[in-house]
Amino acid sequence: MLKNIIPCYLNIEIEVLFYIIKKKSTTLNDVSASLGVSKRIVKENIIKINTSMEDYFSVIGFIVSNNFGSICVNSNYKYCSLEYAYNLRLYLLKSNVLFNCCVKLVTHSKISREHLIRSLFISEYYLPKLIHKLNIFFEEFGITILNNQGIYCLEGNELSIRLFSYLFLQDAFQEVDWPFEDIPKPQQILQNSDKWASTKKRALYLLYTVLSIRVADNKFLIAPFSKDMMSFFEIIYQDFDISSLIHPNFFSIIKLGKSKKIEMLYFSFLSRIFLPYIFSMEQKKKLGKYFSTSEHPFCILAKKIFTKIASLINVNGLENNERKYLYLYYIVIFNAWCLLNDENKDVLSFYIPFTHFELPQNTLLFSKIKEEILSVVNDRKHTNLLSNLICSLSISEKKGQLSIYIQVIKSFTTEIFIRNRLTSFYNKQNIYITDSYDEADIVITDTYERFNKSSGKEIFYLDSIEDELILNELNELIRIKYREKLRNN
Repeated sequence: MLKNIIPCYLNIEIEVLFYIIKKKSTTLNDVSASLGVSKRIVKENIIKINTSMEDYFSVIGFIVSNNFGSICVNSNYKYCSLEYAYNLRLYLLKSNVLFNCCVKLVTHSKISREHLIRSLFISEYYLPKLIHKLNIFFEEFGITILNNQGIYCLEGNELSIRLFSYLFLQDAFQEVDWPFEDIPKPQQILQNSDKWASTKKRALYLLYTVLSIRVADNKFLIAPFSKDMMSFFEIIYQDFDISSLIHPNFFSIIKLGKSKKIEMLYFSFLSRIFLPYIFSMEQKKKLGKYFSTSEHPFCILAKKIFTKIASLINVNGLENNERKYLYLYYIVIFNAWCLLNDENKDVLSFYIPFTHFELPQNTLLFSKIKEEILSVVNDRKHTNLLSNLICSLSISEKKGQLSIYIQVIKSFTTEIFIRNRLTSFYNKQNIYITDSYDEADIVITDTYERFNKSSGKEIFYLDSIEDELILNELNELIRIKYREKLRNN
């Protein structure tokens, strides 16, 4: 979303920054090839990043390199690199006037021409150019900027305005800063707020503040035209009492009874998508179980889809009922969300990113799922997004088994130490100790081991259990080999 509003050079600088901090180490060639820019541009942006870090945060030499061409974050900032990166990202975004103009418009229901010119430090002649650019950007969201006698405001699909505002501000400001100038965080809207992580609390504060700004200007959501959608909202609302989490006064800003009920129905449904952590896995399965017997049109459609794809994702038989309920939950919720955005499905990709599957077996699975769903859903965009969701869920369920054989002969206690350490670290259903050398994926040994390289076994030499660095290397090897198992399943 942000990529479409800031200039290319700023995008590249942010991409270079985050590519490097996510890697233990990298090279110019690697960054250049991955981001599709020249090595010269990568070098220039590393210099820019280091200069900005020093200017803004007095951090000297944030990104360093050695004589072998390795590039990484300075070890002095290893544990705070992400914090520095997000702070710098926001500084860079705020250096762009188009971004700042967008922030002003989404954090105010109405804003005067004079306020925009003064706060953005621009001329009266430049403002119309900014508004024109933003109108082009907003077009795909069903939003437009209206100018009524020098007062600017966002108009269009009210749901799109709110969701765009929430997602845009959430992405841009993260935990770094609060985007609203005159409105403090509404910290009294949560019950038992001490049980919530700060990021989750902030997401709800942001959603509530966007809601309050729109409602204060009498901008309400209208009831869905579809009776099926309205009755589905009622099912979701009755399934979980959202008031058990939020303060009873949460919706007191809405005075009209009918509007309040509609706002509560929307909020209850949208929480399933934008605040999914509110609901436990057991609550999702419980609702999925209800969907499995419901005759609501949305549930009937989901059951038809599930029947088509069950064998592809290996969810058959009574023993898989809980998995079935979870799939039904996600399919029904997604379909409802897709139908709610029926007139503008392109915008869904901003809220539900499309995953590109690298492995051939995953690409094939996606194609087969899509083919089956197309026989039920006569809409290619809807089918593409739903197939992507189901394929991603199926891939995430994949489990592999990694076997480790311990062959230690120099010390009486080393074997039991390694065995206890590994069994305490890892789930034995996925990573386990075997007594069979032949079936082992990894052999841990303290002696020279002659082995057949074509066997696929990984030999790890461990001569001391007192060296934490060696033990960390062993853990890293286990993780790498386990990921390979998952990829090859």
